[in-house]
Amino acid sequence: MAHMEKAGKRFDEALTRLESALTKWSDSGSQSADEWGGERKQMQAQLGAIKEDYKRVSAECVVLRERNEKLGKLSVTVSSQLDATIGELAELLEA
Repeated sequence: MAHMEKAGKRFDEALTRLESALTKWSDSGSQSADEWGGERKQMQAQLGAIKEDYKRVSAECVVLRERNEKLGKLSVTVSSQLDATIGELAELLEA
């Protein structure tokens, strides 16, 4: 879960940077091509990092869902066994 929170925080930070860049872009229509190129490279690098985070978090999510499903099945099994044991103990106490 810590990875999910970290990825969410990085995503929020990236969105903030994107909003900042868009605001800057709309405010300064006179930027040179070199300045735009530099910003574009920086944003592409950030986008690449976000995509990697997304892949990692998605993979972790799949693993966690599989674990959750296994735990759910195990919980049903344990519950059934406990119910059967309680029933057997009740029969023994009644005899």
